[in-house]
Amino acid sequence: MDESRNRLGNNRGWLGLLLCRTVEDRPTLEARCRDVARAHQAYVIPLEDRDIQTMLQLNARQGERAVNEYLDSKFNPLTR
Repeated sequence: MDESRNRLGNNRGWLGLLLCRTVEDRPTLEARCRDVARAHQAYVIPLEDRDIQTMLQLNARQGERAVNEYLDSKFNPLTR
C-alpha cells in the first residue's frame, strides 16, 4: 500500500489502481485506502480478479456507463 501511495503525485496523477488476485481482509485494505485519501489526497482503488471479470461482463451487456457505475461503487466508500 505504501508503495502505491508513493507513486502518486503531481507528475503521475492522484489516482491509482491496486490490482490483486484476491483480497483476504478487504475491510483493512479499504481502511488503508481511506487513510491515504485523507492524508495525501491521493486515491487508490483496490480491484480483484472478480472485479475485472464483472466489469468486462457489464461492458459487454450494458456498456460503458455500467462499468463507470461499478467503479463508482468501489471508489465512493474510499472517500468517506
